[in-house]
Amino acid sequence: MLKMKYILLAKMMILCAVVQGQTIMRIHQNNGTVIQIPINTIDSITYINSNPGNLASITTLVISNITTSNATSGGNITNDGGSPITQRGICWSTVQNPTTANNTAVAGSGTGNFTANLMGLTANTTYYVRAYAINSAGTAYGNEQTFTTLPYIEPGIEFLFATLSSDQITIKSIVNNPSGQKLLAAGIIWDLKPGINVNLQTKTLDSIKDRQLESVFQTEAGKSYYVRAYITDPIGTYYTDEFLLHTEGAGTIFNANVYYDSIIDIDNNKYLTIKMGNQEWMAENLKVTRFRNGEPIQNINFGDALFMWDTLKIPAITIPDAEFLYNGYVIEDSRKICPNGWRIPTLNDWYTLINYLGGELEAGKSLRSTFTSTFRRPSWNPLNRNATNSSGFSALPGGIFEYGTYDSPSVVGSWWGSDGYIWIAPDSPASSSSLGSGGFNRNNGSCIRCIKE
Repeated sequence: MLKMKYILLAKMMILCAVVQGQTIMRIHQNNGTVIQIPINTIDSITYINSNPGNLASITTLVISNITTSNATSGGNITNDGGSPITQRGICWSTVQNPTTANNTAVAGSGTGNFTANLMGLTANTTYYVRAYAINSAGTAYGNEQTFTTLPYIEPGIEFLFATLSSDQITIKSIVNNPSGQKLLAAGIIWDLKPGINVNLQTKTLDSIKDRQLESVFQTEAGKSYYVRAYITDPIGTYYTDEFLLHTEGAGTIFNANVYYDSIIDIDNNKYLTIKMGNQEWMAENLKVTRFRNGEPIQNINFGDALFMWDTLKIPAITIPDAEFLYNGYVIEDSRKICPNGWRIPTLNDWYTLINYLGGELEAGKSLRSTFTSTFRRPSWNPLNRNATNSSGFSALPGGIFEYGTYDSPSVVGSWWGSDGYIWIAPDSPASSSSLGSGGFNRNNGSCIRCIKE
């Protein structure tokens, strides 16, 4: 049987009915005529709207809430053009006159005001935006708006303070996220050796509230841990400097309540640094084995140094414990031993620091680390009276090499100046002072703390 194709105009009513066992399509035209067609004779039906109406009238709203990766816009449909708005939204592109073939955000249907979010944008990039509305007449576009996303600024994280016990360390950190990127991960990482990062170590994921991140990890008594806080956003992972925290003894080497910066020497050793007044000092003793130009410094075995140190005429190091002792020839050498931008302090530099901290007695307390141990060196012995390390200087006893004798490895710390040396010791009943100075002697051996130029 021949099947027929029908083209129907708008404003017709189409009904189906069963007449004498056969399904009939009845088409009621607006002039009153009824057309009856058997269903099995119809191949297809094409509906043509002879009066589709007009495009909608729409304006694009001003762009707002711009970040590195998101923004908000929308539109206002004041006239639907004579047929319902079936879809509305915004479209955008990095070229002018974007259409729905580009990026879109759908915002429902109907007339009136609407908003939508542009997401997944690229930082520091210019975009063009238009609102759109779709009805039976087609797609109408509003006026074009343009904006530039904010440049990306790396987030930052800083240690706030740490609380330690024999089996647990709690770290609190401050998080700064000026670009508003979504943070994917945050927490702390730790290990018994330096050089840690999230690709190598177990990490904790913690929530951030009011820019503060609190993280806890379990430890073993008598262990020393390298610790870093970190955050990760879609661009990368960012860390604090490494901190060395100890669960043994009566305290920790560093002061978790102050902010440390860091520097690196020619041997790639990393040192924490601390600002005090108008000065910035290393918060750890120098342990470099080469001058700034790369030439080596003679390393004298400690046992040999007991016999040779007082007669040496060349720059030399000896390492009786974990601390490096340098002789005065190193201090005078024109090749320089401190990292670029740093130098050996003068005694005047030392006394500027001491006066800033309240004089010799108070400075002796403020400069000394609170770390004590009877089995780990360098460490103050258990009689480390009144140490507070409130300055963050974190001084430990390296002893002193004087007149061919190594003395007081757990009682005295000594540090070079370019024209003498400073010593620090715990308070004792025999002395009302825990700090003093001595003259320059090339054959003495003391530790070095560099000061920023």
